Amino acid sequence: MLGDFGFAKCKACDDSTKTMILGQSGYWAPEYAEYGIASVKTDVFAFGILLFQLISGRNVLDEHNGQCTHTLQWAEPLIKTLALTELVDDRIKDTYDAYGLYHLARAAYLCVRANPEQRPSMGEVVRLIEVENEHTKRFKKYKK
Repeated sequence: MLGDFGFAKCKACDDSTKTMILGQSGYWAPEYAEYGIASVKTDVFAFGILLFQLISGRNVLDEHNGQCTHTLQWAEPLIKTLALTELVDDRIKDTYDAYGLYHLARAAYLCVRANPEQRPSMGEVVRLIEVENEHTKRFKKYKK
């Protein structure tokens, strides 16, 4: 498992193992919130929410302009229109790498797809957010 995004395994006295969700419901994947179905893809969804938080500096449930909104309510439309600079936390507005932001936002967007079968594996997420690729290698070569 990638990390603890609220999942907990409880070992009962009769040696059966139960999975429960703890923590904030803002990280819950739709299939868990609606039907109680948990899987590896449920963690992928939570990781996507975490990526949006890293990019924006906002809480998963954030009061903004007098309204409480979930990260996805404001982030998804910005991603769909490629208004990525509007996602970025004001505290890092002038210091981020646009190419890296694109890859991070794309990975986050894919992680939070409603259908768990359409979400990437964590290995795919890692490959999506790696910015040390041909583009950055060429840039570093010309910068020397």
